[in-house]
Amino acid sequence: MYRRPADRRRIAAYELLTLAGLYYAVAWIIIPRAMTSGAGVAGLFLSVVASAFYYLYYSPVAVHRDTLAQRGLGPATSGFIRTDNLVAAIRMALPVTGVAALAIVAAALGRNPDLFLDLDWQAFGLKFLFYLFSAFFQDLLFFSFVLLRLGEIMAAGSGALGRFALLSVFSLLFALAHLPNIPLMALSFAFAFAFGHLFCRTPNLAVIAAAHALLGTLLHRIYELNMTAGIFYGAPPHSRYLLRHLIPLLNEIIGNRW
Repeated sequence: MYRRPADRRRIAAYELLTLAGLYYAVAWIIIPRAMTSGAGVAGLFLSVVASAFYYLYYSPVAVHRDTLAQRGLGPATSGFIRTDNLVAAIRMALPVTGVAALAIVAAALGRNPDLFLDLDWQAFGLKFLFYLFSAFFQDLLFFSFVLLRLGEIMAAGSGALGRFALLSVFSLLFALAHLPNIPLMALSFAFAFAFGHLFCRTPNLAVIAAAHALLGTLLHRIYELNMTAGIFYGAPPHSRYLLRHLIPLLNEIIGNRW
């Protein structure tokens, strides 16, 4: 099924267009309704579950025949962490992550030299754990699906120009997912470009998700950047707490630490 490259490219294009439409519908239509009605919550749940099944499982496995290694994943026995290139991926990601982390901390200290005197480390740890979970699924969708599908559509080879075009389009899509938060969009573009390059060379989703979670936590808890997007951008804090009420015990765990 869909064995010819032309077939896979056509299907990939349809999938990405549909994914963009689903994202818009969820972020700007379904989520606002979920905040005010039980029917909206049911719609949100069904949309997320159905989309996750198709884009994270059915399409990669049944349509495009991606291997776990191509998706940056390992076998179930290793918790889906790819271990054969883990050390190489860490070595490649560490300098980029380290420089970005130091830049965030330096910028934060420039704004508030006493930052670390009253930092809530428990809140920092909770935020990192949440981001680790969130980043894994974001990166599973974008790096392990969107980037691979764009590679098929653009037929990007190993040449520098083709790789640059592929990563530019991918990074733009990743940034647009964070509309209308312009600072976050700019940072998301840079992250997607740098780590998209690393993923193309050494695909390891666990390493990218860990770097994503660390940098996101530093931006939010250390630099105090507004990390909201979509309908939540610019909204008062109490209106951003949809997940707290949908996930059992989450509100009790977080309290006022966010």
